Amino acid sequence: MMRKIYLILLFALFLVGTARATELVSTDSLLTILKQKDGPQKDKQLILSIRYYFGGRLPRNLPAAKKSLDSLLTVFAVPDAEAVRLFAETMYRMEQKQYIAAEKVLVRAIRLAEQKDDHCLLFACFTQLAFLQGVEGNATEAITSFRQARKEAVTLNDAYLQTLVDINISDIYHRNKLYNQSLLYLDQATALMRRQKLGEPSFTMMILANKAENYFSMARVDSLAKYTKLLLGLKLPSQRLYTFQQRGIYTLELLQGYYSDALRRLAKLQKDKRYNYDETDEKNRATMLFRSGQIDSARVVARRLIADSALQNHPEETLPLYEMLARIAAANSENDLAIQYFDKSLQQAKMQITRLVAVDPIAAGLRLDEMQNGYVRREEGFKRERLWLIFSMVTITLVLVVGAMLYRNIRQKRELEKLLFETKRNELSFINSHEIRRHLSNILGIIDTISNSDDKYQSYVEAERHLLKAAKDLDNSILYIADKLND
Repeated sequence: MMRKIYLILLFALFLVGTARATELVSTDSLLTILKQKDGPQKDKQLILSIRYYFGGRLPRNLPAAKKSLDSLLTVFAVPDAEAVRLFAETMYRMEQKQYIAAEKVLVRAIRLAEQKDDHCLLFACFTQLAFLQGVEGNATEAITSFRQARKEAVTLNDAYLQTLVDINISDIYHRNKLYNQSLLYLDQATALMRRQKLGEPSFTMMILANKAENYFSMARVDSLAKYTKLLLGLKLPSQRLYTFQQRGIYTLELLQGYYSDALRRLAKLQKDKRYNYDETDEKNRATMLFRSGQIDSARVVARRLIADSALQNHPEETLPLYEMLARIAAANSENDLAIQYFDKSLQQAKMQITRLVAVDPIAAGLRLDEMQNGYVRREEGFKRERLWLIFSMVTITLVLVVGAMLYRNIRQKRELEKLLFETKRNELSFINSHEIRRHLSNILGIIDTISNSDDKYQSYVEAERHLLKAAKDLDNSILYIADKLND
């Protein structure tokens, strides 16, 4: 449950740049928006208000609030009224924690919005769908939904929304241990903000915090220290910033081996009302207890985390916990229990690897989408150049001659870019079909060997180095594809 609460907070930024807080939206505020003249800005404000309309209300007040909202949407002629009503139904069910029902309603809203080409509503729906799929542990589906959301953001030509999608995609990669991919999307978000001169302090905070988390997971002390220092230099009236800053400080102590200091700091933060203590901190506490030799306490924390229903269907989270429990059991000479935990960790590893392989083609599709978007932008530029050349040819003969030469060069450039695009796509298809599958086969072969061994624990110890190398080779191949797409 703590994980779901954290994800809800993480995705609370997900709509338009006009929002800076999630305060309770009143019926009067909705009424004011509905009375405005129809237009894109009204649509954005309406969707954003519906997104936050049910938030912060007591459970007993939700039915009355929904009834008031339905009445307003019925009285006023809202474009795509049925799709908007379904989106409101989704937010209502989510506030009641009815995630499966909310997803079914949201799919219906997407179908109606697609029929009307309502790109603003589609962005909101796809982003919310990705959030629901992420909570359920469906990383592949979540990235697919984010891919659709990014297409809508590009169609809207909204740099804010594009940046937001990149940050959220990076978070999914981080949670699935693909740290290089996560950092790649954070760098892409930073570049987009710089290119579009997008001054958004909350985005800067999230990018720095996500980079700090990635470098902590990669055990890179210097990089973690750098981004923790940058977070400490931010000045925002935000409880989340305070949480990120304090987490950066104690995780730095953890990496440096100052376990006692980190544990004392974390104990104080657990009582600090300004700090949003969640399961991330509990996992870090288990790690500190284990590394400091307090294995019995570490076992208690790890078992409690695994028992949390919010971690079900999240092998990327439970894998290190099962492995920790197995090592604790082995240290206590509880060999049968250690074998059981190692067997569970292998099952989680196999599940996670299978999901990561499914994520890879979608990741390549995202990069191809970005290439295609760049090609479309250049195509629009070519059209403007052509119009300018036609105008020049009409005005003066000299410009006609020069313009004809430029026109020929531009056409050649367009054909060359098309050829390069097709060549890259074919090359990446070949790499994905051979390199990725080869590494996956190695990993699955190692896991099957361990699973069929009489002494699974000893087999795991002997094969661990090979398993890690094969996993790193798989990650490097995925990164190689990303690098080829960026060339």
